[in-house]
Formats: sequence, structure tokens, C-alpha cells
Amino acid sequence: MGITPKFTKQDIKNAIKKKVDAYHRAVEARLKFTGETFLRIAREDGAYSDRTGNLRSSLFFKVLYNGKVLSDGFEAATGGDEGLKEAKKIANKIARDYPKGFALVCGAGMNYAAAVESIGKDVITGSSQKIEKLLKSALERINGKVSG
Repeated sequence: MGITPKFTKQDIKNAIKKKVDAYHRAVEARLKFTGETFLRIAREDGAYSDRTGNLRSSLFFKVLYNGKVLSDGFEAATGGDEGLKEAKKIANKIARDYPKGFALVCGAGMNYAAAVESIGKDVITGSSQKIEKLLKSALERINGKVSG
């Protein structure tokens, strides 16, 4: 006399897939929120004079999974068409370095962003530090729900 399960192997596979899909959606949503937060903080707190609009326009984020873009953020400031173009170029170049797993790529596309930072003006350093803490905390909560 054996025990007869009331489920199949396919039921188990479906249950696992459902959990994995839910986890992926949660991570994707958190990465997108974090990218949007990065842009908001960097644009609002950027303590520099952006005469052309190109530096603020060059701020960006991309959320990737296995090399596929899930979401991104680009926005031209007034007169910042060159910055937007550079943001997309740099974001695409960096994104190619992350062909597997999840990735959140944030940055500034203008080549002089580092020079502006070097004279003590915050372009992305402050926002990067803030979102790093935000993201670590969020991912710990997501992973705690999965393991718990």
C-alpha cells in the first residue's frame, strides 16, 4: 500500500514557474523604480549650471534581463538633444556588458560629467549612493520573502 500523490510533476513545475515569474516581476519592478528614483534625484539635486541642457539630458537608466531591455529612462531637457543622443549611445554600449541576469544601468552620457564631478559638483554620485542603499534594502526584502 503506497501513497498516491494528488498532483503531477507538471503541477510542481507550474508552481515553481509561477514563483519564479513572481520573483522576476518583483525584481524588475524594484529595478525600474530605483532607476526612476536615480533620474529624479540626479536631475533635481544636480548642483551644477547646465547651460545647454545636455548634461541633464544625458542622465539615463536601463533595466535589463538576459540582455533584453525591460525598461529605460531617457528625457531631453530644453536644448539637450545632444545629451539625449549621448545617453542612448552610452547606455546601449554599457548594456552589452550585461548579457545574463538582471542589471540596472544608470549614468550620465556626456563625456564631461566626470570633469564636473571633479570640481565638486554632484552630477550622479549623490543619487548613485542613495539608490544603492534603496536597492540593497529592497532586494533583501524580496529575497527574504522568497526564502521565508
